[in-house]
Amino acid sequence: LEKNSQIPNLFKMGTSENFGDYFTEMTPMDGFYPTGEMGAVPRDSMEEGYGKLLRYVTFTDSFAISQEMIEDSKLMNLTDKPRAFMDGYHDTREQFAAAIFGAALRGQKSFNFRGMNFDATGADGQSLFHTAHAPKTKGEKQSNCFSNEFSVDALDRAEAAMQQFTAEKNKQLTIAPDTIVIANKPSLKRKVFAAIGSDIDPVESTHAFNYQYGRWNVIINPFWNRFISKDSEPWMLMDSKFNEKYGGAMWIDRVKLTIDSVKQYSPAANVWHGRSRFIAGFRNWRAFCAGGMAGGTDLTTMKL
Repeated sequence: LEKNSQIPNLFKMGTSENFGDYFTEMTPMDGFYPTGEMGAVPRDSMEEGYGKLLRYVTFTDSFAISQEMIEDSKLMNLTDKPRAFMDGYHDTREQFAAAIFGAALRGQKSFNFRGMNFDATGADGQSLFHTAHAPKTKGEKQSNCFSNEFSVDALDRAEAAMQQFTAEKNKQLTIAPDTIVIANKPSLKRKVFAAIGSDIDPVESTHAFNYQYGRWNVIINPFWNRFISKDSEPWMLMDSKFNEKYGGAMWIDRVKLTIDSVKQYSPAANVWHGRSRFIAGFRNWRAFCAGGMAGGTDLTTMKL
């Protein structure tokens, strides 16, 4: 299961030795100005941008093998329970990763996972997908939350919108989305591969070249089905390089899975305990945009 995990494809991975970590960034400088001969040199500056605190959460589980099973050497029980225990650990991580993105795709700022509440906001305090992300210092509000259902036209426009994202002070970025992420929905898979699977325009009859062909990685995540609205078909674009560099979505492991066993006598059994500490969170919304979002911005009305 770990080898097939989608977590490294969607999160910037890291480790830590702290109770929690605060992630921040500095705003860009304004840049150089033309200066006349012997003219006064302008003084540039940087400020701290939005920050995000991630506190690590402990996840635990246990199982028992009865003394009778051990005495009778019931091989099936002695091997299947530990295997299921490990599968449960990796399944929990995949579900947690899907739950935080599911909350974002529902426009929520938090979510409940197995009885505990978790934060799903970015460093700016808004939900990951929002129509008015505001800068901390100065600049224009920006949307990465779009209402349009998936189509080749919506893909064209969403890609262009991401390429126009700016940092603080309206500094132009060089975002290049390269990944499409969807849940395991047959109709949505059909739309995505119809849009990117041929070098011929899938809409027009002119046989014009389809420049979306061969340019995208596609992730189909079946865990997302559990955490998005049943009748919705949200889709997400991601710049994987920007995500890795600036931590759009972050996954930090504090303590890798540790397992120990204790022999108890009442009832007689060998009890196995597993423990791990990790957390996931969003930081920089610019690594992503989402379509098919209720209340999102209509891409056809944007000046691109």
